Amino acid sequence: MSADTLARYEAALAELPLVAILRGITPQEVDGVAEVLFEAGWRVLEVPLNSPQPLDSIARLAQRMGERLVVGAGTVLDVASVADVAAAGGQLVLSPNFNPAVVTATRAAGMVSVPGVQTATECFAALEAGAGRCAAGAGVGLLLTRACWIAAPA
Repeated sequence: MSADTLARYEAALAELPLVAILRGITPQEVDGVAEVLFEAGWRVLEVPLNSPQPLDSIARLAQRMGERLVVGAGTVLDVASVADVAAAGGQLVLSPNFNPAVVTATRAAGMVSVPGVQTATECFAALEAGAGRCAAGAGVGLLLTRACWIAAPA
């Protein structure tokens, strides 16, 4: 990942430490929704790849609001999808699982990888593989959540 992309992501999370998940949004809806979210203080937006025409939505967001928001894709499960997100202008890849190949490809494309994890061991393996952050799954203790939100070593 590029240092600039990670710095933008960190700065966005410092303003509001949440990611807006735009599940099911269409390209026709995304501009208006993103503008309202930005005005409300949101700085990181995720369009899940199982949404209608997600790459078109990501491309629209990146083109129209990429300077003001960190835009990325969620439900990224494979390396081919990472390439698609990068081509659409995404800056962030969120995955429900830790797949080392996805993390490596995301980092190589200059984007931030945030895989989902369930254990501290999995979190630290993801960080070592190059993830910028980890997302702890529901029901995982506070200790793991705090550990997973530690920045990866530079």
